[in-house]
Amino acid sequence: MSAIHLPPSFRPWALVFWLSPAALLAQFDKANALFQHKRYAAAAPLFEAGLQEKNNLVAQSRLAYCYRMLNQTEKAEAIYADVVTHDKARAETYLYYAESLMSNGKYAEAKDWFLKYHRLEPDDSTALRRAEACDLVPGIQPYFPGSQTEAFAHNSEADDNTPAFWRGGLVFTSDRPSGKMILKEKSTWTGRDYLKLWYAPFDTATGQFGAPESFSGKFNALNKNSANASFTADWGTVFFSRNSETANRKDEYTMQLYTAERGNGRWKNEHKLDFCLPALNYMHPAVSPDGRLLFFAANAGGAGGFDIFVAEQLADGKWGRVRNLGPAVNTPAHEAFPFFHADGRLFFCSKGHAGYGGFDVFVTRFDTAAGQWSKPLNLGRPVNSPLDDIGFHLAPDGSLGAFTSGRDGGDDDIYLFWTGEKPDLRRAFYLPDTDKARQD
Repeated sequence: MSAIHLPPSFRPWALVFWLSPAALLAQFDKANALFQHKRYAAAAPLFEAGLQEKNNLVAQSRLAYCYRMLNQTEKAEAIYADVVTHDKARAETYLYYAESLMSNGKYAEAKDWFLKYHRLEPDDSTALRRAEACDLVPGIQPYFPGSQTEAFAHNSEADDNTPAFWRGGLVFTSDRPSGKMILKEKSTWTGRDYLKLWYAPFDTATGQFGAPESFSGKFNALNKNSANASFTADWGTVFFSRNSETANRKDEYTMQLYTAERGNGRWKNEHKLDFCLPALNYMHPAVSPDGRLLFFAANAGGAGGFDIFVAEQLADGKWGRVRNLGPAVNTPAHEAFPFFHADGRLFFCSKGHAGYGGFDVFVTRFDTAAGQWSKPLNLGRPVNSPLDDIGFHLAPDGSLGAFTSGRDGGDDDIYLFWTGEKPDLRRAFYLPDTDKARQD
């Protein structure tokens, strides 16, 4: 078996420790146990150290998968490039290698490996769709021609994503360090803090965003992920996702949808939406401006992976039957991160529709006459890139937008964008009042 070919920059260890056969077996056993529990950040260095002592195709494949799940696509590509040379490499590693190449903008090579995977797994249509996407990339036209982007001034070295304009500032999700707390733990998936909601106030005097602070202690629960805030037009109701309070039968704390109302400057009446089942994950809520429709992503059956669903609020305040948006939007791959604009456009992210690689942002609109959603359009550049592009948000007047991308350094960062001349942010933000967002 050939050695792992990793560039020096991909080798975080400084010293190689020689292990006895028993110690090496224990090292791989521990790494495999962490891997099985999706603790990818903790498993990766154990696989790395063990592979310095002994080549092992399973461990090598799992190390590459860890980097894939941690969105470190260059590291994943480098390892998969070696994995796929082995006769005993699993077919899925061809697919993952192709996806890594595509995420790194290597479309010709990616297409070749997608087709190689398809020859091994002819019943899986995923590879053919993505091979076709590799050919379509040059023809994708920008949906916002002439638009410009600017990195959010308070991006961190952690993941910062899913921005939303709120009360003259920006609410977003991040796993940046949030300070020391008694009994505080790290996320087993990433090794960083759990996701929390943050708020960066916009100073109309200086025209700059202020330092981010915790959005609300009511929502940011200890050792749970709290993410993806969405607000009604009057900013009086919020929807967000958070880990469930109790584990399901698989001992998983799935993501569930929550809502709360604002009154007298504080959030109140927080509760989980009654249609959320503990066995499934419900994420990325996007409420319509009038509060009547709620879009979200869930692994609740349908085309495959995560699909986008919608629920309508009834006259009695309860939510009606949850409906899948159907094949015009959802594919056998993942669809997620919806955003419903005031003019009726639905923006969402997909790995199944033809795009640059990873998640791309698309837009569709419901065709009342046809009774279905229109064919989604890829937003093109500069919003989309070969890396994941998610969490799109557009101001009501369309003058200013924000989105998330992993294009710079691998971690998620937030970007502002606008078309034509840069708007005066002091006018772009709608300010119904001036009180602070911090609730407690």
